[in-house]
Amino acid sequence: MKKTIRIQIKDLFKGIGVFLAILLLVYTFLPSAMLAIGNRYQRQGDSLTAKVYYDRLDRFFPNRAETAQALESAARIAGNHNLLMISSTGVGGGSHIGGYLSKEAEAYYQKLVDRFPDTWQGKRAKIELTTQEIKHLISKDKIEEAFSLMKHHYETINANTSTSYWDPAVAIEAVTALKIKGQHMRGLDFLQYMMEHEETLVDTRIYEIAANLHGFLGNKHEAEKYYLRLIEQYEENIEMERQFDDQEHMEGIVSYYAMQKEEIQRKLASLKDAPSSYGAIEGTITLINQPLAAVPVFLQPQNDPMGGTFGGATFDSIWGLSNEAGEFQFNYVAPGRYSLGFVVDLDVVGDVVLKGGYFPQSTIYVDEDESYHWDFQLVDTINVLSPTNDEKITENSVHFQWEPFQEAAYYTLTLGAYDGSATYSINYSERRFYTNEAVLSIDEFASISSGIHFDDEGPTPDSLFGFGHPKGKYFWGVSAHDEEGNILTSSLGYLKRQNTDFRFEDRDIRAGDEYLLKRQFSEAIASYEADLKENSNDLYALNMLGKLYGFSYGNLENYPYSDIDKAIVYYERLYDLTMSPRHIENMVRLLYHEKQNYPHVLQLLETLEDNTQLQPWMQRYRVMICSHQGNYEKALEELLAIDSKFHSLEASLRIITNNFTELQLHDRDVLEEKWIEALHQYEEIYVSMNRDLKEKISETTPLEALKLLENRDLTPHEALLQLTLKIVEPTISIREFEALMEYRNNYRAIDPVASEILEGILAIPIGYY
Repeated sequence: MKKTIRIQIKDLFKGIGVFLAILLLVYTFLPSAMLAIGNRYQRQGDSLTAKVYYDRLDRFFPNRAETAQALESAARIAGNHNLLMISSTGVGGGSHIGGYLSKEAEAYYQKLVDRFPDTWQGKRAKIELTTQEIKHLISKDKIEEAFSLMKHHYETINANTSTSYWDPAVAIEAVTALKIKGQHMRGLDFLQYMMEHEETLVDTRIYEIAANLHGFLGNKHEAEKYYLRLIEQYEENIEMERQFDDQEHMEGIVSYYAMQKEEIQRKLASLKDAPSSYGAIEGTITLINQPLAAVPVFLQPQNDPMGGTFGGATFDSIWGLSNEAGEFQFNYVAPGRYSLGFVVDLDVVGDVVLKGGYFPQSTIYVDEDESYHWDFQLVDTINVLSPTNDEKITENSVHFQWEPFQEAAYYTLTLGAYDGSATYSINYSERRFYTNEAVLSIDEFASISSGIHFDDEGPTPDSLFGFGHPKGKYFWGVSAHDEEGNILTSSLGYLKRQNTDFRFEDRDIRAGDEYLLKRQFSEAIASYEADLKENSNDLYALNMLGKLYGFSYGNLENYPYSDIDKAIVYYERLYDLTMSPRHIENMVRLLYHEKQNYPHVLQLLETLEDNTQLQPWMQRYRVMICSHQGNYEKALEELLAIDSKFHSLEASLRIITNNFTELQLHDRDVLEEKWIEALHQYEEIYVSMNRDLKEKISETTPLEALKLLENRDLTPHEALLQLTLKIVEPTISIREFEALMEYRNNYRAIDPVASEILEGILAIPIGYY
């Protein structure tokens, strides 16, 4: 009996040992595994599941090094999850770029500071919390306290640790908050402290913000000094990179810094004296007619002389918060062009949409002593009824239904398709619907173009099918409009919670479709033509043949099936059967670009104009044809009657005709102001140059006029005239940006003014640079 007891005790101790060993292994390896799992979910875009694993690390392993990484990741998820940035320049994922942390994110950062103060994660958390506190102090006009806190932060951030950590974010965010209060001089004091106390580690953003502030205050000399110092810093950065990167990577680095220097050069050229006074912008933000408080609102400068900033906000944005009444206000706004936007938490507002459209038209041009008002109204979405939830369409038409919106004058549809993991959509504005339903036949649905995509083998099957893919999956939405065409609301909210997916899975697949899916184009064409022999009014076959024969892009050596004449015949037949203007538009494009049959184009445009208003691109075709015939005065007259602006075409016609009267801003826009300034400059300096040559040009067609400039060394002005002739001639395809770069390379050193004028009249947006 005693022997049996001793064996049991020994086994017990063994079991305990094994158990402790397992616990030790779990404690050693489980945190790393949990962190890896969380990170994997994060990379896959499933932030909420990732956060579950990060929270478990915090709960079960509070002091492990992996937990510091988990807490920082969780804080970022809490700070950014479901935040949406909305402005006139874009809609996309938001962040706490305005410096306003959520309570949950703040709690995560505080844990990091308390438990891991000397780690990289702990220091970054300290930056976030300090920034939050400084912004709060500045909002309460406690500027000196904010300055003292910033100094204390930079004096103590690297205390008691051998690792030096430097980040100018606290100062940069403090300056942003000071700009909101109109405290630009105090902002310079904050930046000066940074440059004096950490001279060897100054971030290039510090120089740029200092230059921007001096430029705002009209201190041209000081702004110039910092901009030039910034360019020097870029050069130093390039040399530093050369020590560590190979030649292949250096090409990209040099190109990047070249673009940065180009932008700074433009800012240098646009420096102005201080305005005598400033403007102001105020407004409200509401959620279903109720004020929305504590919403970060931003004002993004769009004053680059070569165009605007794309996307939402950058570090030079001015930020504020809406108050309890949903009101926001920006004072001391320097004259110029701005985009106004905000960041909203979709968990708070739900699946709403902005009245006026997905993208607000909130670009404002501020003048001295002027105040401006803008209201952002987030409204409920329209409820859709059918088709929904991956419904299979079995009939020969799709019946769209939605709940009526009382104030709507009419509705339009948005149609979308899934393309692998991506989606694309178009606004189907060709038809207006005056009740809460719309019926589109499958043939009509399939004829709606989604744009033709191609690769080395030719057009892709998915894009040829468009919205008629026999195995495609689609979604839809509806927008309500008032009498003036303004969007009142839509079913497609920012969260897109309504599932409007549908498909044609039960539809019979034709033999031609099967061939097309396999990219057997010749067989597909033969099959569709066989369908036409059985039924000459087969709309689907006519439409597919029009696309297949009308394709004329990319590497046509691998796609020898283009036949523009046949495509035109099929589109003409489609128009006769359906009277849809879409088919005339297809013919117009092919006749204009591929056949250059301009009389036929004009005839078709007249036919269209008898039934509908011509779109701007069609009106532009007519202008170009007039120009092609040498009728420059008539071309300019017709161009000026178009609602849309075609800057380079108008400037070219004005130069050819020496007509600089009635130059008007189409839109308050820095780019357009520079365009007008460039034309006035041309009129003052060059209008009398080469008078005899210009008279000859005005009496002949562009193609004949270009012959006058062949085989000769052109002066800068003659080269500029040559380029304008190419712009107004439809048979010549010209890439304006590349033409500008070539002109600058050839003539900028000889005549920098002419180069600057050409840059202005082409009005190429900054996105090209």
